[in-house]
Amino acid sequence: MFNRGKAEFAQTAQKKGEKAEVNIVDLLDEFASSNGWTDTIEQSGKIKGNLDGNKVGDVLATIEITPSDEAPTEHTVIGIEVKFDKSVSLGDPEKMNVETGDSKDKGFKASTQKTAWSQLLETKANRDSPFSIMVFDAKLLSADMRKNVEDVAYLPGIPGFVVIIDSQAGDYSNLKLVYKIARDMAIYHSRGDLDVEAQVIELIVKRLLHYLGDAKKISNKIQKHTKDTVKMNTEIQSLLVHAVQHAEYSEAFLKRYLSTKKLTSVDFAEFYFAHPVAEKLRESNKSEKEFAKELMKD
Repeated sequence: MFNRGKAEFAQTAQKKGEKAEVNIVDLLDEFASSNGWTDTIEQSGKIKGNLDGNKVGDVLATIEITPSDEAPTEHTVIGIEVKFDKSVSLGDPEKMNVETGDSKDKGFKASTQKTAWSQLLETKANRDSPFSIMVFDAKLLSADMRKNVEDVAYLPGIPGFVVIIDSQAGDYSNLKLVYKIARDMAIYHSRGDLDVEAQVIELIVKRLLHYLGDAKKISNKIQKHTKDTVKMNTEIQSLLVHAVQHAEYSEAFLKRYLSTKKLTSVDFAEFYFAHPVAEKLRESNKSEKEFAKELMKD
């Protein structure tokens, strides 16, 4: 009875994953069009990749790169693996037992063990993707994934992204945020302009994801407390401005670094303290507090 229930659950999860693949293709296609991009988004799970017998990489985004000096048009790709499976852990190399599972040929010598790390690395190799993305569902997460990933994680050692969506609620916002970042990085990589330090990229991307995540949490808070929105309007506006301005600053800093590949120790320190946006927000907060004091006097 237990085994049958387990098999039925696995089949249900697989069907949800297949449906999510279709939704992701449609979503990213629409997202690309709305941004004026000519990206081609397609299901690729049944298409043979670079590795013999390996079809990892469920969705493939092909990005056209605008040529310079009348050079031929080039393309780069982002491989996306969709995994709705509670048995998949993060697979941090520092913690993972590599002897788990049985030996398996995946077009290279591997094992039956599946982790976010292993699937991202396979997707990168199989789809010739400089940056790969792995998508999980919030309702189908292992305890290890739930503990180590909140919404989004960037793994510079691959490099790749782990994204958690909520397919039941139709919330794919995390994926759109990550796709935009991965897309920029893939384009610079293809042009040969991504000869940069992984640690620097990690800090910038994590900071950007942090503030984009803050904006999303604010949006969720508004939706949950619609009746009280008017009462907390000032608080919400302040938080939203804070999150958006920090996100915009972080994104601009990332693009500047990808373009110039130059970062002085002073630049790095200023970015850590989020200057000048932090200073601008401090001045704004100070003015608002002084204005509030004047109102209290009347």
